[in-house]
Amino acid sequence: MKEFFVLIQDNSTKGLGMVDYLDCPAISDYELHQAKSLAKRFKPGSLAKFSKNFPTSRRLSDFQPNILGIAIVSKKARDLIAPHVEGYAEFLPIQLVDQEEKVVSSEYSVFNLIGSEDAIDLDKSKYRINRLNKSQIKSIQKMVLNHKAIDQEKKIFRARQRLRLILIRNDLRNVLLKNGITGLIFFKADGWNGFDF
Repeated sequence: MKEFFVLIQDNSTKGLGMVDYLDCPAISDYELHQAKSLAKRFKPGSLAKFSKNFPTSRRLSDFQPNILGIAIVSKKARDLIAPHVEGYAEFLPIQLVDQEEKVVSSEYSVFNLIGSEDAIDLDKSKYRINRLNKSQIKSIQKMVLNHKAIDQEKKIFRARQRLRLILIRNDLRNVLLKNGITGLIFFKADGWNGFDF
């Protein structure tokens, strides 16, 4: 049986620029989490802005911290991940800008996973359903995966019952760790209690 991990952005490193706004009017924040293709409507080079609430935080990491709940990845991370997600992911090019809107980097992308896997065993897991969208889990107390329902070819994907949740297979996780990708922490998916620390 393959082992999977929850992929969480690591906001604990001091000085990292915290993105709090993505300037792309054609796409809503809601749409960024729907596991659908956005490439045709996404404006390449859209500005991702560092929060003015942290005026001196401007450092970069391979997975850039943000309050939008999306994956903002460096060229290094993109180049490592892209060969493993052909046909079901997009890398939407953005420009990271600081608190004064000066360009910090033009080599970052929004990593948008298209589609999802029926990965969570709803009978064995403990969770609360989102009252506004009953197809989605609001919070998890104990997660158990339904390994038989996961496409064995996929190494990273969204969980269908909680589209904001990204799961990564151990072999791809090891590639990221071996290559020193920063800005991430991982938790073993089976038994995960929903916390990100």
